[in-house]
Amino acid sequence: MADRIHTLSTIHTAPELEQFLVATVQLTGRVLGAGAYGSVEEVEIPGATVAAKKLHQQLVNLGSPQQVEKWVTDFVEECKLMSQLRHPHIVQFLGVCYLPGAQLPVLLMEKLQTSLDNLLETSPNIPIDLKVHLLTGTGRGVVYLHSRTPPIAHRDLSAKNILVDNGLNAKIADMGVSRIVNIQPGQLAASMTQMPGTGVYMPPEAAQEEGVTRYNTAIDIFSFGVVSLFTLTQTFPRNLKPAAYYDPATRRVLGRTEIERRENYIVSMKAALGETHSLVQLTLDCLEFLPEDRPSAVVVLRRLEEVKTTLPQNCTQTKLELIQQVAVKEEEIQRAVADNQAQSDAIKVLQSEEIEQRDFGINQLQKNFLEKSGQVNQLLHQISEKDTHIAQLQAIIDRLQAETREQVRGPEELTILQQEQLKVRVSSSLQIQPQDQPQDSGQRET
Repeated sequence: MADRIHTLSTIHTAPELEQFLVATVQLTGRVLGAGAYGSVEEVEIPGATVAAKKLHQQLVNLGSPQQVEKWVTDFVEECKLMSQLRHPHIVQFLGVCYLPGAQLPVLLMEKLQTSLDNLLETSPNIPIDLKVHLLTGTGRGVVYLHSRTPPIAHRDLSAKNILVDNGLNAKIADMGVSRIVNIQPGQLAASMTQMPGTGVYMPPEAAQEEGVTRYNTAIDIFSFGVVSLFTLTQTFPRNLKPAAYYDPATRRVLGRTEIERRENYIVSMKAALGETHSLVQLTLDCLEFLPEDRPSAVVVLRRLEEVKTTLPQNCTQTKLELIQQVAVKEEEIQRAVADNQAQSDAIKVLQSEEIEQRDFGINQLQKNFLEKSGQVNQLLHQISEKDTHIAQLQAIIDRLQAETREQVRGPEELTILQQEQLKVRVSSSLQIQPQDQPQDSGQRET
């Protein structure tokens, strides 16, 4: 724990983080989204309501000091990277703060209405021109990232990381695993970690089992192809066919291309748009197995712009309807969140009452124990005093008995002495009487 506190303190005082600090932040209690590693909550800063991205506290509590240090380092790198990005289709970075009770810094960014993932899942039958509008906005954001010097690979481009504002414009978010690719176009980077983003969106080169994976910005093009497939079919390609299978005819294990793995969804896309539709071919080109066979972001955007010019631009009413639908969904979600929060609060109150009752009972037991302990101590003290009195009485008794024995033994000793003296006298008398015997005999004869 000491190492963790030291690490956090060191990062907190780092100049590259202090320049982004926002001092006044207030939580609204509204959760905008959550994932395996963190959540996004609504907060208020002076003059605006924004979104705050933070790691789950439980991960921080369970993480080792080395893991926490890496998370903080990655967070600082994400802040530094996002602070340099300014584009209409990139979510705006606003700063950093520390929320009450949080051990790690929190990233502040502009708050948007919803995500592309949520929009596609909750709004059926989105018109094709609006779908192209969303894909075009995403493509512009990717072009901006790839056109920087050096280029930036997002590495986790997915429908969840594409947010949608009130005007239904797409904006790329979550640059947490992005990396600067300091290479020439067409070359592969040798310093990127294995499987960076969400599995279903990742190309085959990102899933290599060797220690270091080699790939470049073409990884985002493949991810864009999956986003396009999801957007055009409004069905998330969850169940992919295995990358390899056993062929009984040849008795060999054969591999599938990424297009073959998504065959069911591609069939649905072709059925909806037509076999030769430009969007179908563009999506398939982005899903090519080899990175060099995929188009660049610039080419993808140009082809989307060409498709856009062929579509009727009459989706204003649809936009308004969708915005209303999204608002209704958001309201329903917030009501559900509020209900869950109310239930959670009620549970906490009950738990708190139970804890108070339990604590009261424990306190009463402790009080009773202390009282009984005091009584026992008093009894022990009284017993000790009684033992002292008994010892004192026993000493008096012993002394009296000794004195009594002395008194009884004295007369006996005097009597014995007198008897001895009498014996001496008698003995002396017996020794004198023989000298007087002749006289006595003569007298007896006379």
